[in-house]
Amino acid sequence: MRASSGGYYRHRYLSTPDHVLTRNLFLEVCGWLVGGGAHCRSRRVPAEGNDRRSASRPAQCSRAAETTTLHRALRCGTESSEFRARRYVHRAVSDTLTLDTNIPLEYWKDQRRKDVVEQLLALARADEVSLMVTARIREDIPRDPLASEIDQLPELGITEGPSIARLDFWVLDRDMLGSDDFAEAEQEISEELSRTGHEPPDWRDWDHLHAHYLQDRDVFVTWDRGILGIRDVLRERFGLQIMQPEEYLASRSA
Repeated sequence: MRASSGGYYRHRYLSTPDHVLTRNLFLEVCGWLVGGGAHCRSRRVPAEGNDRRSASRPAQCSRAAETTTLHRALRCGTESSEFRARRYVHRAVSDTLTLDTNIPLEYWKDQRRKDVVEQLLALARADEVSLMVTARIREDIPRDPLASEIDQLPELGITEGPSIARLDFWVLDRDMLGSDDFAEAEQEISEELSRTGHEPPDWRDWDHLHAHYLQDRDVFVTWDRGILGIRDVLRERFGLQIMQPEEYLASRSA
């Protein structure tokens, strides 16, 4: 299921309070239509020590909920078997990196920092890192000729992972429900940036970060100045590591 784009405030997470009742009712109806199955209740994992990420990470679905594929798709966001298999393989590599859209764009457009991207690709070929973009890259690059390059990402060693389900951007069997905590942080940070005369990241940038957070990956890699400008607060609130490619490469040799 996929709908067309709209304004910023139409791109609301399905986890935000305004839509909880609608979401839950929809899920109940879908569950009844497919024959039921235990519900996966949303809860938070208790904090352990100072691990802020584990404190705010949505809990896993119960085993009983796995009896219904549609429940998994709607409540937790399912993954294709191909993506799930790749994710398990990637657990053996040292670092899992989420690439912002500007990273493959630099490579495809043969721009001056293409050699930096090639170093990341070389690490992926050597199984030293896992590289992933989120599916929101398709909204960043909606038209050909570059849009067709997205389907060739596996040839570069880059996986296309899930994105965040929104009311008018929701692909079943791919997208995940968002974190309430992260959605609230997005709103707070965006409002503060706007209040102080700064341009906040747009909804697609936030979705890249949100999906990276829910996938529990190690480093979000970007050249986007807007995202780099909020990396300190995101590290403080959610433990996210956000780096420029050059910074990440330098950290490996430090």
